[in-house]
Amino acid sequence: MPLSDPLLLPFLAEKDSTKADELLSELVTANAQPIASGIIRIKLRSSLNQNDGRHQNQDALEILNDVRTSLVGQLRALKARQDDKIIADFKGYIAVVTYNACAKRLREKYPRWWRLKNRMRYLLTHSSQFAIWKNERNEWLCGLQSCPADRPRKASREEIEALKSSVASSVSREFITEEHAKEDGPSADLLNTIFQRLNTPVELDDVVNLITDIYGISEKSETGTEEIDQETLMAPGPRVDDELERRQYLERLWAEIGKLPERQRAAILLNLKDSRGNSCVGLFPLTGIATMRQIAGALNIEAGEFAALWNDLPIDDLRIADRLGVTRQQVINLRKSARERLARRMKGNIGVRANS
Repeated sequence: MPLSDPLLLPFLAEKDSTKADELLSELVTANAQPIASGIIRIKLRSSLNQNDGRHQNQDALEILNDVRTSLVGQLRALKARQDDKIIADFKGYIAVVTYNACAKRLREKYPRWWRLKNRMRYLLTHSSQFAIWKNERNEWLCGLQSCPADRPRKASREEIEALKSSVASSVSREFITEEHAKEDGPSADLLNTIFQRLNTPVELDDVVNLITDIYGISEKSETGTEEIDQETLMAPGPRVDDELERRQYLERLWAEIGKLPERQRAAILLNLKDSRGNSCVGLFPLTGIATMRQIAGALNIEAGEFAALWNDLPIDDLRIADRLGVTRQQVINLRKSARERLARRMKGNIGVRANS
């Protein structure tokens, strides 16, 4: 029978209510808050600084407070009914609660933006004109079906702004009917014009934001989806095929990481991060693909030792070198070899091109 995460055992076992409250406070402050804060900063592009008056930062502070309140309530309920449910991976559980809180807030705040993105995704995947795929950084890109998926560059924000400034009004008059505007749905002609004029792959969220400007939709998501986890973990709608694809991708990635030599696994997993330098290892326990103990096993270290490392991830190459007994340059070489091997093995599973 599975047991609760060792981090929770002192709190769950404590009979004295005052000491139990102290342990609960420590769990939330020392373990939950750093993980939740890191996720929220990425999702809402926020500082979580009380003096930061931007509305997305105020939203972020409210979400963090909601997460803390939710965790306190759930942990107290768990203590009261210990033979009912368990939390086998507490840090993974924190991540789930936080991602759900972020997703709920964003869907509530930007419902038309999310609907437009869902409809755009449907059109891109069901039309022979268009393609949607993931690049090597797990960013969702789109364009014409004839657009090479491996083109080294994507449209810059400056190019998109220039397109909006120069042609938005004419494009709007030509392609946006009253019905389209009312339903927030993009027309194939409008997408075709955008892709032809940019003449290079473009990030999905950038297209959605451009079309919200063209349609005159007042709400607009100010969050980005550049990180690996945004599209993987915060799907805006109940698209079962998308969810299955994302899970299959992560399952295969984990399986391929497991086939790497031990030192390559360590060089990858201990420094696995997104474009902003935040750890991505939490994806595996969050999606149920691998527990923290299984990740520790892949690294050939004790689960308790890995738990102590968790909040420090990703760790720098000097620390990895010290753990492996090699030089920093050897760590870099190990990770490079691992990435090249993973790229070969994962080829064909990084994205989806319509009708391909």
